[in-house]
Amino acid sequence: MLKTLSILALPVLSGAVFAAPAVPSDLNGRKIQFSYPTSWKFTPLLIHFGEAEPGKPDTYTVQGEDRICDVIYSPGVAPGKARLSVSGKGDNATICMCFITEVSGIAHMKWNGVDYYDLAFRFSDDEDRRDYLCRMGDPVGDVMPPTLAGKVLELDFSGAFGGRFNPATQEVDYREWNSAPWVVRFLPTGQGGVAELPGEKAIVTADYEPMGCGAMVSLKGQGLSGQITLDFAAADSGLARVEWEKDDAVRVVCSARFFIRHEDEHLQQLIASLEKAEYKTAVERLYQKRLLTLLPQIVQGAPVDTVLANANGTTALHNACGLSHVEIVQWLVEHGADLNARTARGASVEDCIGGPNARSIRSILRKARNSR
Repeated sequence: MLKTLSILALPVLSGAVFAAPAVPSDLNGRKIQFSYPTSWKFTPLLIHFGEAEPGKPDTYTVQGEDRICDVIYSPGVAPGKARLSVSGKGDNATICMCFITEVSGIAHMKWNGVDYYDLAFRFSDDEDRRDYLCRMGDPVGDVMPPTLAGKVLELDFSGAFGGRFNPATQEVDYREWNSAPWVVRFLPTGQGGVAELPGEKAIVTADYEPMGCGAMVSLKGQGLSGQITLDFAAADSGLARVEWEKDDAVRVVCSARFFIRHEDEHLQQLIASLEKAEYKTAVERLYQKRLLTLLPQIVQGAPVDTVLANANGTTALHNACGLSHVEIVQWLVEHGADLNARTARGASVEDCIGGPNARSIRSILRKARNSR
């Protein structure tokens, strides 16, 4: 694994320069996530504001624990600013919010007497109401990709904010960040790839480092170095913070949305041909059905070793070996499938090999084991 890049210095709130957006008049029924600077490696703070009616109290999540609290929201303390007063069992906080866009901004938090600066916040207002947060013990942490080999990381900057870092003042000229998406395509090996920035492409080395419920992606190439922090809301999406240096200038962007997906035309073609294939035996049709469930999930960004519920814990590689499908086996192996995976009954991938192409498949697996 490549050495992780050093974290860039970050500013305090006082340097923000922007046109103040509208501030919400109330936060009933809304959720806000507060993400800490990259170097702190803290679990993000999520506050869920209850409806203005009995039985729906405000709650907040800190360090993976759900707690009940009282929250007083004071909008309009100054143009583009608001204040939260949080009171819960053992926790008291004042959070000063500075809006950069109507859904995001930066904040200063005083929690139990300790000051925390340069927090990024963003409202979670997606239609599905998902939180932009992976809490400790949540299923998201268990299905978060262990690698991005063969996958695509896309950063959507709508609603994000950022600016250039001024080393003389140690401040960032925060403002709404208008940029086309970034796209990072990882090689099947997981190390290295192509970063597509607006108007250019850069060949980079990449280090994806999972950390509990979040992850860091370090990028380094000619004229470009930086780090992307990922706070997962689901196995393939969440919020990102981007810090990079290019042309001797440091830039920081907060609250960008990210999405992880597969972009492999060959796999799409294999799925299409598998859908049209007609198999004679019930066992073959079972393997076919399982693969047509698993492979589209992998296309959408699920781990290549995702297992099916109620299918004895079989991976796509188990089923491809059982179906004697050489091309699918080859694709899965090239994209890092676990050669040592076992089913719920203890069957290895070799135990599942059968059919007319068994010899070719055994050769593929043998070569892969020798090269890893």
